[in-house]
Amino acid sequence: MTVTRDLPPGYRKVAFEEIDSTNDEALRRVRSGRARSDEVAVIVAACQASGRGRQGRRWQSPSGNLYMTLLAAAPDRRHSPELAFVAAVAVGESVSAALPGKLTLGYKWPNDLMCGSRKVGGILIEIETSPDGADFAAIGIGLNVARAPDGLAPAATALAAEGAAAIAAGSLVAPICKAFGEWRARWLAQGFAPVRANWLAGAQGLGAAVVVRTGEGTLDGVFEGLDEKGRLVLLQGASRRRIAAAELLTAGV
Repeated sequence: MTVTRDLPPGYRKVAFEEIDSTNDEALRRVRSGRARSDEVAVIVAACQASGRGRQGRRWQSPSGNLYMTLLAAAPDRRHSPELAFVAAVAVGESVSAALPGKLTLGYKWPNDLMCGSRKVGGILIEIETSPDGADFAAIGIGLNVARAPDGLAPAATALAAEGAAAIAAGSLVAPICKAFGEWRARWLAQGFAPVRANWLAGAQGLGAAVVVRTGEGTLDGVFEGLDEKGRLVLLQGASRRRIAAAELLTAGV
């Protein structure tokens, strides 16, 4: 483990060559009372032995990609899930600025980072309470920089495969932290509305017919947008459904 301070003020990087999961390390820090509300701990690993995605899915973690967790105080548990969107727009903004040409990152609800129609990364947010009762958000960011996970092509891609081979995973940590700090400050001051607007500007499938898979089955409709809590708004004829947790599919999948 190496502790460095080459980040914006208020951010502290803890780097590992290999770890089970950067989110797991963040949660351990909260449970043991080591998390600090006056800083954002940035936990980075070259590779993960037990990386996790949403719903407990395994996150393949080959070397050369970005695996990091931002551990930040969560002042209001009710609004903490919005931090996943804060992180998404921060990653989208900072990484897009480093990409060549017109290549940019987009978003797929609820937590995927996209390059064109293919997944290039994802975000996992978990809320934990410290022994003194303070809530923290562990915001895991996985980004395929050098290579996509085995067996997931053509649904997944990597920045290198899209023409950004010169970008190293480590070079993205500081810009992401800077953008996250700016968007988090805006979120704290202005609420979810500006984050929502920015996320929707890069959203995939907006206005299109989609299938939404929930724990109870599938729903057909039109992806109309996000509500004020980050829930997917599904237009079904003259009615609207707000969905908090599900998997967004393209029509007919």
